Amino acid sequence: MPKKREANGEILVKFEDIAAEEFKEGFKEEKELWDYREDSSKPYLDIIREEGCYELQLEIRKQVDELMRVELELLNVALEKDGGQIEKPKKEKKSKVKVPKDPTSNRSIEDLFQELFDNGIIRTYPSAKLSDFLGDYSYGSWEARCGGFDPPQTLGDVRNAIMLNCILPMGVQSMKKPKSVLIVGHCQSGKRLLANAIFNETQCVLFDLSPKALVGKYQGKKGLAMLVHLVNKMSRLLQPSIYFFDGAEKPFYKKIPTEEIDDDPKKLGGVLMKGIVKPITPNDKVLVLGISNQPFNAKPQLQKTYERIILIPRTDYGSLYLHWRRLLMSYHGVDRNFNVSDLALLTRTYPLPAINTFVEKVLSPIRIMQLQYKPLDVHEFVEVLLDEPPPIIDQEWSKYVNGSRKRHWLRKDVTLWALRQEKEKLRQS
Repeated sequence: MPKKREANGEILVKFEDIAAEEFKEGFKEEKELWDYREDSSKPYLDIIREEGCYELQLEIRKQVDELMRVELELLNVALEKDGGQIEKPKKEKKSKVKVPKDPTSNRSIEDLFQELFDNGIIRTYPSAKLSDFLGDYSYGSWEARCGGFDPPQTLGDVRNAIMLNCILPMGVQSMKKPKSVLIVGHCQSGKRLLANAIFNETQCVLFDLSPKALVGKYQGKKGLAMLVHLVNKMSRLLQPSIYFFDGAEKPFYKKIPTEEIDDDPKKLGGVLMKGIVKPITPNDKVLVLGISNQPFNAKPQLQKTYERIILIPRTDYGSLYLHWRRLLMSYHGVDRNFNVSDLALLTRTYPLPAINTFVEKVLSPIRIMQLQYKPLDVHEFVEVLLDEPPPIIDQEWSKYVNGSRKRHWLRKDVTLWALRQEKEKLRQS
């Protein structure tokens, strides 16, 4: 039965986003209007006639409405002469909508932009690409997800999540987009690289609202209210815009560290949700982006503020294999058949910047000159690994996993895997 319906041109998958609904309407119009027509150089008079009649009806309707109003007035005058009572229509009460006052209405946009730029709120960002975040996909996790399991993600999956949740929604108006995204990861996991890649890929105006950027600026309740007003006003005028929070856990600290008390890191914690995140509408190309390496030090308000949490996992075998091979094969003296697989197994869960350090320590200028008569050996890297601190342990890693599980990006219905799984079920039926 589903195959017959597919043969007739019907779409069986239930799409939820607006873009898919537009495609569905287009397919329906194609089937009803053009399928039975043959290609011809002559104009289709029936289509032209229908469009012309529709436009003519709209014009005539306005004229008929005016005539009806004139006749109604004449009837009311005649009824009044005969001594009748005319029922006057009740006046509708106009609801008074309070328009918030703009305290900066007398200032130009250039003046406001200059103020935010001088205070470091609007700033430039270093160039970066999403492809600079290296990592392989979890090819073996597709069957597990179809079976209802949730296997661990890899670095390639994170790159895909950034594209779907942060970059594409800022350019495609009809695509569902989250208001706020939090990138969580341990030290040297690539959080800032991903943030800079998002800034460059979207070509946005960056509003840096990190606690360090606000030290000594816009103090007190009036100053805080002015800051929220300025960033909300300018972000709509300069779309696409991104609010950036480096250290997103700090506005929601459970306990402020003694060395950060003077910085007042919780300044925006009380107004972040109501004053910045909630006013963002689906038509606004505005995103709240935060990065954090200690989300477990924040109150539960952190997870409520950010709609999506993208956890950068520990490095896996596939990503490490690609990274090791890319680094070592750049040296001409290294054998093309060098055993990279053992190195990828030995350095599992080590961050990629640490791998770069290992290669720099082993392949010194003198060692590079010796590669012609003394081939590189895996044991040379093992000696360096023994001197380095171990990577993040499982007990510490479990804090990151538990802190991001409730609002993880794969738990949302708009993920690519959910749509593919629905297609797969419809094909099997």
